[in-house]
Amino acid sequence: MYDFTDFTIDELRYNVQQFKALAQRIKWVPIVDAGVSMNYSAASYQVGTEMDVWIKSVNNNSNPLIGVVWPGIVHWPDFFHPNATPYWQQMF
Repeated sequence: MYDFTDFTIDELRYNVQQFKALAQRIKWVPIVDAGVSMNYSAASYQVGTEMDVWIKSVNNNSNPLIGVVWPGIVHWPDFFHPNATPYWQQMF
């Protein structure tokens, strides 16, 4: 993971080609924390925003909820949103 951003690989610490080759040879279970860092340059954040999958405030349905967990300031995908499944499929 690079800079606490979901669905990234720290290319300074890990060789991407070796990592991909290993992922093809082993069985693995991803453990995903649903809080997606509000890193505006990260694909996981940009795609989630474009697909409008973030949980919205009950007081203002146009603003996604903001929280703070281990990667910092985050939004959470709304698992009931029609775009939630396509979002997760694209990220994985």
